[in-house]
This record gives sequence, C-alpha cells and structure tokens, in this order.
Amino acid sequence: MRVIIKKPGEKPKTIEVLNLSEINKLVGNVDEDGNGWNHGGSDIRMLIGPGIDQYCKDDAISNVELGPNLWSYNDNAMYFGTVVFAGCDKNYDLCSLTDEQIQYCLRYISEKEINIF
Repeated sequence: MRVIIKKPGEKPKTIEVLNLSEINKLVGNVDEDGNGWNHGGSDIRMLIGPGIDQYCKDDAISNVELGPNLWSYNDNAMYFGTVVFAGCDKNYDLCSLTDEQIQYCLRYISEKEINIF
C-alpha cells in the first residue's frame, strides 16, 4: 500500500509498505526483537485529514533526540522522529493513500514542517 514517510530534515517520500507492522518499524515502534508492533494505539495513530492517519513513535512528542519534524494538527505539540501517513477506510482500517490524499498530505507537511536546520 502507498504511504508517505517524512523523516526530520528530509523531504517527504511516497513508498510502498505491506502492513502496520512495517509502518511501526519505520517510525520506531518495535519490540525487544526489533519486530514492529501490530497495533495502533491512540497515542501513535491520529486522524489528520479525510481518511488519513498519521503514525509516529510512541514517544514522538517528548523524545527530542529523534529530531524535530512536524507540528501537530492543531499546532499545540511538536512531533519528533519519523512520521508516516497512511489511508484509513470507513471502518478505520489501514489502507493505501489515494492520489488526492497524497496531495493533501504533501500540503499538510509543507504547512506543519519544522525548519530549524
């Protein structure tokens, strides 16, 4: 499925992933063995647009060592580390981003990106 990955200080990229576990590996939500978590709790998955979820590391708001990346949807918090944007269907299940959702994400990223480098 198509998702967008945004790393601190880098331009966003559209990539293909297989599942939620792979997204969790990209953002750093892994178990002791390095396997991606298979769940998306409310602290690491949030709706940012029509049918679009943002995934981040479980401590992305407080872990400055990850590097500043994006402001939150309502600009009241800063997200550190890698962020992934993926689609969600009407049942809130993970799915591929559409072309329109990709354009929405790119606009969102350009508005929320933290540029301190």
